Order: sequence, then structure tokens, then C-alpha cells
Amino acid sequence: MTAVEDLCSAGCSGSKITTDQGRIAPMPGRVENIVTDLNRYRNDLDVLHADVSSNTEKLKQLENLFKSQPIGNERQVKTTEDFQKGLINLQDNVLALAGAVTGLTDSMSKSNQDIQRISSTCCNAEVTGHGMPLQPNLASVDVTSRQIQELKNRLDTLNTQGISHNRRA
Repeated sequence: MTAVEDLCSAGCSGSKITTDQGRIAPMPGRVENIVTDLNRYRNDLDVLHADVSSNTEKLKQLENLFKSQPIGNERQVKTTEDFQKGLINLQDNVLALAGAVTGLTDSMSKSNQDIQRISSTCCNAEVTGHGMPLQPNLASVDVTSRQIQELKNRLDTLNTQGISHNRRA
């Protein structure tokens, strides 16, 4: 208490009272000011203590939130992994479908070439130098019949492949 009195009265001229022991005693009004200041400091300290307690509680809540966060993260990681697996599966299916379409395109192109070749050999009658159409010989008729039968078989095969492919898709 003596140290507080000395500090409070330091630098105050005319407000000092010297005691018998040589100590400086503050004036009676000064003690009231000190008590008022101490009460105010005590109130400030109580407010700070309440703030620290509140912040401590908030920190505990935040820690609990962070502790529960990995569970949510694990779910997100699992969902992301499942999505990536599904995407890879979908990409594989698209690649397989692209391969099937390429195969069908190649088959159709070959069939189209065969039809054009047959059409150019059997359907157009050639004209002789005298303006008379030539009669097809029996050998070319047999070849043409065989080619038409092959084309029918290929067309049936393509139709069967297309139907079974559509069922899978």
C-alpha cells in the first residue's frame, strides 16, 4: 500500500502530507480517487476475465468443429472417388462405342463400294458401236448373282450387329 501511496502522490505538489516516519501520505480526497480507480480497474479486469472465458469457450467449440471436420472430409473424398470411378467407366464405354461406330462405318463403306461396283457392271447395258446393247453372257450373270448374295449376307450381318449393339447401349 505504501508503494501505491508513493506512486500516486509523486509529482503532486501541495497534496503531500509527511508522516512522523518521514513517509509521504496522500490527502484524504486522494484516497477516494485511488479507491475509485481500483474499483474501475477491478471492473475492467472482470470484463477482461469474462472475455477470456467467452473466448476460451469459443475455442473449445472451434476445436470440436475441427475434430468433427475429418468425418465430413472423408465423405467428400469417398464421393469424389466414386465420381471419378464412374467417369472412368463412362469414358471406357464411350471409347468402346466409338470403336463400334468406326467398325460399322468401315463395313458400310465396303458394302457401298461393292454395291457401286455391282451396279456399274450389271445394271448399265453397254452399247455396241452400232447402237445395240450387248447381251450379258452367262458367266457375268453368275458372278453378279453371287455378288448380290454376298451383299445380302453382309447387310444381314450388319443389321444383326446394329440390333445387338443397340440393345447393349
